[in-house]
This record gives sequence, structure tokens and C-alpha cells, in this order.
Amino acid sequence: MRQRSLFLLSGLLVLTAACDGKGGDPDGGSATPPATYCPGQAGCENGGGESDALLAGAAAVTITPPAFEVPLPEYLRDEAALGQCDVGDRCGELIDIATRDCGADMLCRGDPTYTAPDADGTERDGVYDFFRDCGTDNVCPGDAGYVAPDADGTEGNGIFDGMWLAGFGNNRPATGVHDDLWARAAVLGKGDVKVAFVYLDLVGFFNSDVRKVREAVRQKRPEVFADLDFIQVGSTHVHEVPDTLGQWGLTPDVPGLGVPAAYKSGVNLVWLDYLIDRTADAIIEAYDAAVPATAAVATGRTGADGLVRDSRDPVIIDDTMGVLVLDDAASGDPIATLVNWGNHPEVLSDINNLITSDYSHYLREAVENGLPAEGSAPAVAGRGGICVYLQGPVGGLLTPLGTVGATTRDGTNRDAVRDWEKARAVGERLAEEALSLAASATPMSDTTIAFGAEELFLPMNNIFFQVMFGVGVFSNRQAYQADGSEWAGGLIDPDENFPWLKSETALFRIGNLSLLSVPGELFSEAAVGFDASYTPANKERIDPNNPNPPTLPTDPPPAYRERMGTEHTFVLGLSMDEVGYLVPSWTFELDPTSPYYEEAAGDHYEETNSLGPSTVPLLEEKLEILFQWQAAAAGE
Repeated sequence: MRQRSLFLLSGLLVLTAACDGKGGDPDGGSATPPATYCPGQAGCENGGGESDALLAGAAAVTITPPAFEVPLPEYLRDEAALGQCDVGDRCGELIDIATRDCGADMLCRGDPTYTAPDADGTERDGVYDFFRDCGTDNVCPGDAGYVAPDADGTEGNGIFDGMWLAGFGNNRPATGVHDDLWARAAVLGKGDVKVAFVYLDLVGFFNSDVRKVREAVRQKRPEVFADLDFIQVGSTHVHEVPDTLGQWGLTPDVPGLGVPAAYKSGVNLVWLDYLIDRTADAIIEAYDAAVPATAAVATGRTGADGLVRDSRDPVIIDDTMGVLVLDDAASGDPIATLVNWGNHPEVLSDINNLITSDYSHYLREAVENGLPAEGSAPAVAGRGGICVYLQGPVGGLLTPLGTVGATTRDGTNRDAVRDWEKARAVGERLAEEALSLAASATPMSDTTIAFGAEELFLPMNNIFFQVMFGVGVFSNRQAYQADGSEWAGGLIDPDENFPWLKSETALFRIGNLSLLSVPGELFSEAAVGFDASYTPANKERIDPNNPNPPTLPTDPPPAYRERMGTEHTFVLGLSMDEVGYLVPSWTFELDPTSPYYEEAAGDHYEETNSLGPSTVPLLEEKLEILFQWQAAAAGE
């Protein structure tokens, strides 16, 4: 999460809330056991031998919202001076009066030029004026092409059936689509062990929805579900896509109350069901496409210049890029290129209202189709097949915003701007790095597949999140007690009764490659430790002007990549869940007077968008089990 929502109820420490069990635990027959280790369990006894072929298949299915209402441009802020806008000179959030029902003339009582209520009766008629209520097809009676009211009942229902964009502030509606969003999947199998990896162009995806994807696969194709030993679902963490978590929805501004009178989840539930269904389709298509394959792997360092900066002390950037190349064993044709690297896809930030996957779009397009010659830059051949971008560590906070040195391939500087050309510059630079690694990737002689997976429960200590959960912002997430039973609701008390969240972590091994799945936004410090090479030479590790500099641990724990135990390591961030920032214990600090509502002095924004101080220690208990399993399998 790049920025918390603007829903602030300062000083509210307890809240009466009931868990309605909406949707319940959606596992059905597809519940992930508390612990799964393959090979070795029923259904995956045989991990395959040298004579067993590696099977691989891939698929890309669009999850772009097919239709939605859009706001009237005049109700968007005038942000012309800030950069690229998608609706004339207006973009970003709705203007302040958008939710005040001032009428068609946009003049509210108390405004200097206000004279009387609108003659057409639109003022204070109980209907929002910032959209036309034409239904999801966005075509109203009298418009060219109008035939009949929307069959889904969205026309004239008084509800904005649009898309609220996630990642920054509230009230930022989508006005169109710049490029498609995707569910991109790869299925790999050897012997009895088969796993699916799928990444979605979303800001995040709750574990309860991951389980719904698995259940959708089971419902559509029971034999596919039975044959897959694990379905991993992650998010690319794009900040210009519709909200799938809930905290970026509409906040009505009711004068005189001081706080919003109501808070609406930003999730469009119709679209959520659609993308779950389409994600299941991507997994099934990848499974059906699987053929005997070869694999090659490479990892390298991209450097930070032109791509990424660390906005929180200490400045440590895990710039590791990993590439897994999968080709048809018979024809040599490309099947997929999996690219693992970590950064927030947010170049256009909060001044863009077009749905887009940001730099991820340009990265995948160039890996698949190549790049033309541009300026002094030569043409670069693409690999074909399907590119799957596996998001890596992004916490701490890694971002392309601000001064990162970004330039397009023709040498045009797009450094401190926020526009499509900068997004293209970052994405295409990453594609060049990925294609170079793919060209030099080492063929994998051992493609044996194994994995261990652990379920875990995490307490929602964050008071801010507790409030939002209580009022239904996170309505599409199931909550539990500490013992794993369904949370009964009641009075939320930060010491005695608050919701816990079910989540997952896993460690996959394919020959000399390990892939670690973490359910949120991992810090680079946890992934790579404190090696000086991960701080750019032109940067101070600790800002001398930081009013509250962190104290680095004198005896830091081993980095995750070191403990993964193989030559090549991929870290899969926002995998199988989004629980917020995974802030290491040594740097976790809350504001003493308004914890979670305000950040502590210095660089402690991430704590306000974390579940709390217990998250990383509880996660690391499970990671320790996985690392020990990996070491035992290697005979260490």
C-alpha cells in the first residue's frame, strides 16, 4: 500500500462491530491444509526423476473491468500543473463538493456566488451529481447508441457503479482504460508434483479471495484442481487499478459533522467476482497448455539508477532480478518468461484516472514483442510466449516516484515527472535487463519440483484497520479468532478482542531455483540484509537530516535469500495475500500519542499500513520451518 485511505476517526479506540460472516470461509473443498509438503504427501508422493519430463504451460487472460460508470470531468480536480492528466486538465480525486449534493450548477450554500437552490430541483435531492447514472454501459437515454436500460439494473439506481482506483487517496474514480489488466499464469509439473503461479494486476488480493480462486478452479474443472498440488496467486501491486481491498472508496463530505457520515468500501463486488472467475480461467488454460519443456534460469542485479529509489532509511534496495525461461522441449518455441523484481508500479501516481498496469505493461510487452530501434538504442528482439511479472520486495519503501534518473531509450530525461513516457522508460529498461538475463540463462539439468506451505494467523493490532473492518470497509475478508475459529465480532478491544487474519506463506524449489512466497510488502533489509552493495554509491544509507534515524541491528539475522539455500532465489511479494507492510521488528516504531493514525517521527509511514508489530515475528516462525525443511531436503 502506497498511502493509507483518508478515513480518519481520531481518538476512536474501540468500536462495536459484528462479523456477519459474509461469504464465510470460501474454501469449500479447496481448503489449504495448515501445512503441505510435496513430494511426500498423498497425491504428490513422486517428485519425478531424470526420465520424467518437466511440463510447463502459460496463459494470459484479461481481467480489465468490461464496463463501468465514469464521473463528469468537471467534478475532478484541476491538476494541470502536476503533469499528465487523462480528462482535459482534470484528473485525480473528486473535488470537495462532489458528494455534497449541490445541484447541477455546482454551487453550494455558503459559496460567495450562491443565490438560490437549483431551479431544476437537483440541489439536495438525495442524488449525487458527479455522474450521470447511465449504468455500467455508460449510455443514457438520449445518447447515441442507447437501446434500453442496462440489464444488470445499474441504470438510474442512484449508485455510482464505477471503479475507485486504489493506492493513494480516496475518491479517485476511473475514467477509462489505458491498457488491459491481466491474470498471467504459469503451470509447472514433474512427476506427481504440479504447481500453478499466477500474478494479477491488482494493488492486492486478500487470502480469502485467493481461496475463492482455488474454489472456482475446482468448480470449473475438478480434475485440474485435483491434479494441482498448489495454486499460488499474487498481485503486481499496481496503484492505478480498481480497489480490491476496500479502503479507497467514496468518502462523502458531510459539512458540520467533522468526519464522514458513512464509509463505502471501494470494491466493486461484481467486478471482483468477474476477476476471480477469469483468474481461474487463466490457471486452467495454463494447465491445458502444458507440454514437455526445458527450463533455464538467471539472476542478476539491475542497479537502482533510472528505476527505483528507497524512500525510507536505511537506504537498502534489493535490485535482484530473476528470470525463469520456459521453452517447448520439442519445438524450442517459447512458452513463458517469468520475471521477478521489486518496486511499486506507480509512476503515474494519483494524478492518473485511466486504468493501467503502469510500468508492468511496458515490461511485459517488450519481453514478449521486443523493442524497435530508438535514437542510438538498437532494436531488441523479444522472446515471444507469455511474460509473467512476479512482484518482489517493495517495502521500505521502494518507488519509481521522484528523482530516480529515468530516461527513455532515445535518451529523453523523464526523471522527476509522472507521465506515460516515464512509465515506458522504466518498463522498457526492465525489459532490456530481463531479455539480457534470459539470453544468458543457464539451462536447468535438474527440474525436480518440491514445495512446503504453511498457514498462519496474524492479529490485526492496527487500530485504524480495526475501525475500517468494523464499519465494513474490508467486507470481502473473513476474520478469525486467535485459535483459528470464526471471529464472533462484538466490542473491538485492542488488548482482548480483535480480528485475526488467515494467511499463507510457502517456499518452492525447482532444481537450483527457490521461490519464497510472502503475504505482503517485504522490506529489502529482510530479503538481502545489510550488505553495503545494496545501497547506491551516490546515496547515504541514513539521511543525516532524519530527525529520528533508525538504529541498525548490531547482529542482524541472516537474510531470507541466504536462507533459501539455492543458487538462484526469487522472492514473491504480495503472494497469496496483502497484509500491508512487513516492517521488521528492529525498525518498527509507532507514534506514541496517535498510534497508526499518525506516523512516528522520521521514516515510519509503513507502520500505519501494517497489521502491527506481531506480523513479522509470526511470519518468521513459519519461515523458519520452511527454511529448515529446505535445508533438510538438501542434506545440510
